[in-house]
Amino acid sequence: MGGDVTVSTIAAATAMATGNVVGGGMAEPQYVAAKTSVWWDIENCHVPKGCDPHAIAQNISSALVQMNYCGPVSISAYGDTNGIPSSVQQALSSTGVALNHVPAGITSMSKHLIHLCILISMVVVCG
Repeated sequence: MGGDVTVSTIAAATAMATGNVVGGGMAEPQYVAAKTSVWWDIENCHVPKGCDPHAIAQNISSALVQMNYCGPVSISAYGDTNGIPSSVQQALSSTGVALNHVPAGITSMSKHLIHLCILISMVVVCG
């Protein structure tokens, strides 16, 4: 709301995380300097194999700049952090990715709980 940009698709986030952005549109003038928020379901969309977790935040920011989104970027990852190796957690945290623990539950419920947490964050940030 109010000029903020949200990246919420798994395909877009994965392409940005790995630095493999293909195509994509350019930012409309009113969004060039807008804050961009990325909400990442890290439990169902893991750090890609072979991808340095230290590079993910920079890859996302670089991909956004390539599309002329030049404002500040915040990245929040949601999922059961118990299933993420501590080295990956440390790498993500050290580059500004906010890790939000969502306890694992019944498999189908866990995914819905993660998405609910992301949705609530969107309302709080954008609302």
